[in-house]
Amino acid sequence: MPPKNGPFLCRICGDRGRPLAGQGAGTQVGGGLITIAREQGVKLLYGEVLAQNQPMLDMVRRLGFRLTKDVEGQTYRVEMELNP
Repeated sequence: MPPKNGPFLCRICGDRGRPLAGQGAGTQVGGGLITIAREQGVKLLYGEVLAQNQPMLDMVRRLGFRLTKDVEGQTYRVEMELNP
C-alpha cells in the first residue's frame, strides 16, 4: 500500500524471466521518475528492496539512492533526497 504523504515506486520491470530484464528499462524509467518528481517539488523518494535482489540494488545505487539495511537483513530502505 502506498504511503499517504510521499511518492511510491513499485515493481514495474519484472525479473530475469521477463523480456525487459537487464536491458536498462528500469534505469530509464527510474531516471524519468526522478526527473518528474523533482519537477513536481517532491523532496524525498524512498522504498524497500529485498536484500537478495542484487540487480535492483545495483540499479538504485547507479541512480544515486542511499541504501540502509534493515535490522533483520532481509531488505534495504532506499532513499533519495531531491533538490529543486
